[in-house]
Amino acid sequence: MYDFEWQKKINSHAKAERRAREILGVDENASPRELKRAWRSKCKEHHPDRQQDDAGAEKRFKLARQAYLCLRYGKRCDELAPKSTEQSPAESEDESSPSNRWAYFLSWRDRFF
Repeated sequence: MYDFEWQKKINSHAKAERRAREILGVDENASPRELKRAWRSKCKEHHPDRQQDDAGAEKRFKLARQAYLCLRYGKRCDELAPKSTEQSPAESEDESSPSNRWAYFLSWRDRFF
């Protein structure tokens, strides 16, 4: 009935950008030069050849690369966005149930207007 996919995409991208900034350790107004500097330092820190005894180094190395691509070029990365388990109002089993307030309101609105 109602399409909330565009909201999910926007929220997912915003969360991915926020997580990418946390991974690289940069602020919101970081210049491309600062992004590249932070990316290179994280890559040096977590490079698998330097951290041979650490099993998670390769994963952190790849995350740093994807964080840089997300912030610098706006590339979409599903690994950076946390998986959301909450449903949008349109995804509930019964859209007109009183437990789903938004869908309940919309069903009443559609009946009378």
